[in-house]
Amino acid sequence: MEDKEYFEVKIIDIFAVLKEAWKLILLITFLGFLYSLYAAISATKVYYSSSLLTAAEVSSFSSATQNRGNSSSSIIQLLGNAPSSSNKTEVVIKYLTSRDFFRILYNDDIFLKQLMYSKSYDLGSNKLNFFDFDPESRPSFEKSYEAYLGNVIVSNNSKTGFTEILTKHMSPYVAQSWNQTVIDQINSYQKDKEISEAEKSLEFYRTKLQNSPNIQSLKSVYAAGMTNDLQVLSMASKTDEFAFTVIDSPYFPERASEPSRRLILMLGTIISVIVSFVITLLLYYLNRNLYLKYSKLKIF
Repeated sequence: MEDKEYFEVKIIDIFAVLKEAWKLILLITFLGFLYSLYAAISATKVYYSSSLLTAAEVSSFSSATQNRGNSSSSIIQLLGNAPSSSNKTEVVIKYLTSRDFFRILYNDDIFLKQLMYSKSYDLGSNKLNFFDFDPESRPSFEKSYEAYLGNVIVSNNSKTGFTEILTKHMSPYVAQSWNQTVIDQINSYQKDKEISEAEKSLEFYRTKLQNSPNIQSLKSVYAAGMTNDLQVLSMASKTDEFAFTVIDSPYFPERASEPSRRLILMLGTIISVIVSFVITLLLYYLNRNLYLKYSKLKIF
């Protein structure tokens, strides 16, 4: 009981100290509110641009050889199954966040300048201001790569198969431009890769057809393989969407997504109240003489 009464007295003392020091608490809270207001107003706006994609339906080995009876089975046994579209999409997504892919963007002076040297953005004049940028003395690759991962986010929904690319920048125009650049670069990379593979495969089949014995079954195998490669080359002449098909194009963000000024102001004020409580109690318990001195000066 004595311990309980002692504890209750201490709680009462704390509230008594806080009550007497209401002016100091109010002063610190008000200063914290002003600082939070300044931070909220001066915080740099960040705009998000997103796009929705799905795996491109480029003709694959399996689609080219289906319904071919025994010839199809022979080809599959000889050359193996083509990778599924889901596995292909996973590989492409991993490549989007790889250092090899970022190296393409790192060698682009305009992209690198926007990524690492953006200083401020004037929405009224649509002017993006930069820090001094010297193309000869580029920022480190790893530091730039980390900035890239923080501003370009790629996510895939395994249930729906849709992929979303989100880009962030202080300029809404740059955010939209980045999103389109990433889509164009990955489609271009995948297109060049599949065209190169198809051309090498065609050359292989031509050589085999010229040098193989006159066996009809073997010729059917090679002919079916060549059909698949020709379909890839035909698709390349029709579309650039070899990695992703765009469902929802990168949009121009009219409103900033970050920061939340209301949240900054609210959290800043709450933290100021807590800090004022801590300062008041420290003044009282760690230095009673100092507390009494301020009391005489009618600060509390």
